[in-house]
Amino acid sequence: MNETIGKLSLRILQELGQCPTAPFYEDSVSSYIQDFIRRLNLQHRMDAYGNILIHIVGKDPEIPPIAFVAHMDHPGFEAITTTNHREALVLPLGGIPKICFAQASTPTLVLDVDGQWIPSLVFKANSHSDDQTLYLALDDSAKLSFPTPLVLDIPNFSQSDSVVSMRACDDLAGCAIILALMEHLIETKPPGDVFGIFTRAEEVGLTGASLLAESQILPANCFVISVESSKELPGASMHQGPVIRVGDAASTFTFGAEQILRTASQELMAENQSFQIQRQLMSGGTCEATAFIAYGYRAGGLAFPLANYHNSTPSNQIGSESISINDLSNAAQLIFRSSHLMSKNLSFPTFDRFREASGAHRERLMNTRNRLVSSSNRM
Repeated sequence: MNETIGKLSLRILQELGQCPTAPFYEDSVSSYIQDFIRRLNLQHRMDAYGNILIHIVGKDPEIPPIAFVAHMDHPGFEAITTTNHREALVLPLGGIPKICFAQASTPTLVLDVDGQWIPSLVFKANSHSDDQTLYLALDDSAKLSFPTPLVLDIPNFSQSDSVVSMRACDDLAGCAIILALMEHLIETKPPGDVFGIFTRAEEVGLTGASLLAESQILPANCFVISVESSKELPGASMHQGPVIRVGDAASTFTFGAEQILRTASQELMAENQSFQIQRQLMSGGTCEATAFIAYGYRAGGLAFPLANYHNSTPSNQIGSESISINDLSNAAQLIFRSSHLMSKNLSFPTFDRFREASGAHRERLMNTRNRLVSSSNRM
């Protein structure tokens, strides 16, 4: 492998950044992923809903599999029909920044019939009213077929020494590191099966992930790790490492799934003092781990702390989402190490420590029990 998994993740993310995406309109991202899969000749399938599953076969079929999940969409819009020759009705798809409903117009890109993303404007009929209805201003030269998607007119990708900024870190960053993992696993075969999963329409309610979990395509004993960007919170800051998620806004996650990530992080920190990791309940949103937990899977989460969540800046403007390059690289290393931790008898240091402690003091507690009874009788 010529590239480290961190550098490969960054290169893939830059390429994915050129793919505008919105819920139900993940075509460009999906095409990139399918081309990537075909180039590497990876075993894969697409389910009935357009979710993509890559399958890396491990050395031992008795070892529980692990799946890493990311979604291909990002909040956007959908122009559904013309209202007259000068405008079309627009619906928001996902968590569009509230500023889009408060200002006179919002710069966007719309997909035309030739497959080109062309500049456009989304506006309110009356910027001073409480009406939240949005419209697309139609140019006489534009050739559109309805319905058609729109995305915010924000640069696809830019990079500084420490930060990546783009329209859709959430969740193209997750897609990038899972693809990098798949490529690295070709040469370093894991002990058990590993799945890379890319879902649709997450931003409108975890739709693709929920339908995939419902279908039980993944084995029942599979551990599922959601990988995505999530809003910065106290205790989960950019440049301090990716975050092992204890839970999200809707649920807490499975302890065993979390322990796979924690054990992998402990190994990496022991090998490299510069490796950084955080642990937090990321309550800024709900991620796909919750969808899999709802259908009985053991699931956990890994997140990149994200600035300008859903393109909304602290000053209530529209801006690029940003994540730390170091956080991205550390997360890529972490999921690679996690994929190699799986065994027939998973053992977690946290559990082992408490088992050892209880065993070591068992006899002493038994021998001193009568003293507690006597003390109670004297009171």
